[in-house]
Amino acid sequence: MRNLKRVLSLALASIMLLGMMVVGASAADKTYADLTDSDKITNQEAVSVLVDIGIIEGKTDGSYDPSATVDRATMAKLITMMLMGDVDQSAFQGTVTDLKDIDSSWAEGYIKYCYANGIIEGDGKGNFFPTEPVTVVQAAKMLLVAIGYNAENRGYSNDANWSTNIMRDAQTTLFYGSTYTTTIRSLTKGLSVKATDALTRDNAAQMIFNALFVQNYDPEYQYDGGVRYISKYTALPSLAATTYNGLNRNVGVLTAVNDDGYATVTGGDIVPTKKINGDVTLMGKAVAYYKDASGLVSSAVVEDKDNTAVTVPGDLVNNSAKSKDVTKWLTNNGLELSATNAYIVTNYVATNTRAITAADLAGIGNYAVAYVIDSNGDGVVDALVKTTKTVSEVTGAVKTKTDSDGKVTVSIPGVTAGYVSAVGYEDLSKGDLVMHITYAGTTYITECESVTGKITGYKGTSAIYIDGTSYTRSDGAYGGQTVTQMKDLDTSAKKDVTLFLDENGNALYAKLIDATSTYNVAVVLGYDTVGSSVEDSITATARLLFADGTVDVVNVSGGNGTSIAPGSTLTSSAQTAGTNYYLVAYTIDSDGNYELTKLTTSDVDFGGKDIKYTTISNASIAPGKAVFTDGFIGNSSTAFLVANYSSSNNKFSTAATTTGIANAPKYTGTADGVVITVDGTAALVFVTDGTLQDASATSNYIYIPSSVTPSYSSADKLYTYSKGYVNGEEQDIISKIALTTGAVMKVSLNDDDVVISESAHGGVAYKGVSFGNDVLTVDTATTPLVGKAYYTLADDAKVFEIDSDGKITEIAASGITADKTDGVIVLGASDMSSTMKAQYVYITKTDSSATTATVSVNSTSVPSANTADTAASCGTPTKNTTVTVSVTGVADGATVSVTLDREYSTSFVANATLSSDGAGAYTFTCSNPASGSVVDMVCVTVTAEDGTVAIYYGSMTISA
Repeated sequence: MRNLKRVLSLALASIMLLGMMVVGASAADKTYADLTDSDKITNQEAVSVLVDIGIIEGKTDGSYDPSATVDRATMAKLITMMLMGDVDQSAFQGTVTDLKDIDSSWAEGYIKYCYANGIIEGDGKGNFFPTEPVTVVQAAKMLLVAIGYNAENRGYSNDANWSTNIMRDAQTTLFYGSTYTTTIRSLTKGLSVKATDALTRDNAAQMIFNALFVQNYDPEYQYDGGVRYISKYTALPSLAATTYNGLNRNVGVLTAVNDDGYATVTGGDIVPTKKINGDVTLMGKAVAYYKDASGLVSSAVVEDKDNTAVTVPGDLVNNSAKSKDVTKWLTNNGLELSATNAYIVTNYVATNTRAITAADLAGIGNYAVAYVIDSNGDGVVDALVKTTKTVSEVTGAVKTKTDSDGKVTVSIPGVTAGYVSAVGYEDLSKGDLVMHITYAGTTYITECESVTGKITGYKGTSAIYIDGTSYTRSDGAYGGQTVTQMKDLDTSAKKDVTLFLDENGNALYAKLIDATSTYNVAVVLGYDTVGSSVEDSITATARLLFADGTVDVVNVSGGNGTSIAPGSTLTSSAQTAGTNYYLVAYTIDSDGNYELTKLTTSDVDFGGKDIKYTTISNASIAPGKAVFTDGFIGNSSTAFLVANYSSSNNKFSTAATTTGIANAPKYTGTADGVVITVDGTAALVFVTDGTLQDASATSNYIYIPSSVTPSYSSADKLYTYSKGYVNGEEQDIISKIALTTGAVMKVSLNDDDVVISESAHGGVAYKGVSFGNDVLTVDTATTPLVGKAYYTLADDAKVFEIDSDGKITEIAASGITADKTDGVIVLGASDMSSTMKAQYVYITKTDSSATTATVSVNSTSVPSANTADTAASCGTPTKNTTVTVSVTGVADGATVSVTLDREYSTSFVANATLSSDGAGAYTFTCSNPASGSVVDMVCVTVTAEDGTVAIYYGSMTISA
């Protein structure tokens, strides 16, 4: 028995008997696996054990809150729980102490228990200070007494060097496994702290965890002249070995996590049926978990701190003559490859069927995240982990739903196809760029880091400079964006761009920050002055109509030569519609005064941007139409002001306002007013007159792959299509009528989501598509992307790709790959003849590698992929006669070149002239050999969109 400093009450004595019993691991109602912020915990192994055995618990919101400070009252509770198990503090209310500041403390009983056992002391004046933070040295003293040391004997109290004495013992306690050892296990093992530091919840867990595994002590007493003293301490087994039923540590390699999140640990004894949670990001690493004599204790595996992970550079080569040779890199990092089978983890799937080779580490590239792991510190690589994630843009609001079992799923437009289980979605919003990967039924999401600045240079095709800092183009560049496309966003170094980075800090995607968002433009409806002109400045006021539709009177500061000219006829009493108003850009000085820069029909440099206005008359404006009138291009930040003009007093008062092309007002050939452009893009459209029209709502669209055959229920008279898409979401489609497959169709649904009617989609079909600056560009002419139409997207617009199997995948608009041959269907929020706002965009992907064509020479069919040596024989035409070459059925996007090759000829004067009718027919005149015969070879080269080449050879023998 430990020495009790004070006599315990009867109630306390009965509780002490309970303390000698084994504490079961089931004491924890909430486990470590339930914590919502485990990724923020530094001492994960310690916290996991203490939470799972019930010594410490998470907060009521489900978090652990590792950085929060532990107060003295909480430390008393934790030590009580460590020694006694899950016991309520009311059990100790009968204990008498001389402390006078704990009566109102929530932890009064725990404090009394610790005080009665000498674990804590007051200040000698009856104060414990329960709400003050506990320091490292104070916590160490409590733990040392808890494991059996006597505070007075060891100099923890009534000693000038008490702090030194405590830290001495805390740092020299001995580890106890299943036997006694001489191995030191400091109570501060794993911590970097000072004695006077306030203890965090994270560090408190580590200190208590350390205390579980050190030898305990029982003091032996002797008497000298009637005075009792401690002659020695007898070592006792640890709390882990006794109170916690042989609690022990186990280690293995995490090699799988199933759809329920349960781990397989190879080298340990963990399989999914044990139901211990695993983190896929630890795949291939050594992980730790705990058991006791009754079985598994841990609710989740945690990373073993003996793991050493080293990131593999993407440009290593398997060439000993090069400085970036794999073997040299390994040697420089103190590593070597194992001759035995190691773990190779690719996108969270682990195998160990062979050894890792130098070739595995060469040429990984700069986008994939790859690292090698030495899991036991022996310098040998035990695993190679490589992860390549998909890059997507969040195109709409993130939505969640919870099922009856409390499981939360999330829908992330542009990233997920419908609702899925996901990790890392909580802080996402529209416009974010993310990297994601799906494994074992869960999508893991990482939001891309970004930098903002001006493009100050570039290096060939390899790097872009933002504010002088170089960023290498990522191999995973979003949408295949090149350095040239990045730098062409702004060649003047005047505009801000956001550069998104991959996990290796490389440039994934550059996006121009909308210029209109940084400009202040307004309409001056009138001004008054006390002096003779506006340049009398501080005495002038102006009545402004702002881009948000509000009207206010502001003070105007001094002019700079480009401000409103003195002597203007515009006054507060003369505001005739369409004539007496000024358009200005403005800044606000430190005194709140406005400096107005008058705009003209020519560009004015305002803060490095070219701003001007243009008058419009009888113009058409439509929601979603990027080119909305007279060639003006708007975007998601274009502001529309519809003035409220009163003819009775010739004044503008308030205005209706909308922002973004998608929300533009609708006018058909009636809008009068002005457009302010910033660097060529419409920033503000001020409509002073016109007939405003209404817009209409969206429809439901379906797509069923042509391979799908419906089942029909004669009883219900319903067709069921087992695979289809409604507004892009995959689901069974039930219909009262037979539906069209292999095409996008518009349908009507009843309240049970059963199709009751079908019609043509009502949109517009194109071939060829690209996307940039918030505008969708499609082809309207025979030559792809020469005749163009422009669309912007509704706020909740969706873009889908249809592959050759009929599978639909939702993508971010910014992820559209420019392609001249893809089929495109644009579906608007209303009749497409009157609006250019896209609600749904369906892109049917073509095979960019297709080189198909039908080739014949003199009506003889010529196969593809033959060679000159195996050319198709196309007859023996007479010399000087005309030969016809026909090339039809050429794959979309492919180009054709027809040449003559006469390298086999023994004599000819010159190559004949090759002519084309422009529709696939080519003609030439045969050779005219002087004697013998020659071979005329026709070469038809078909080059696919992606550069794949097929050559069709046809030969003819021409005799003299």
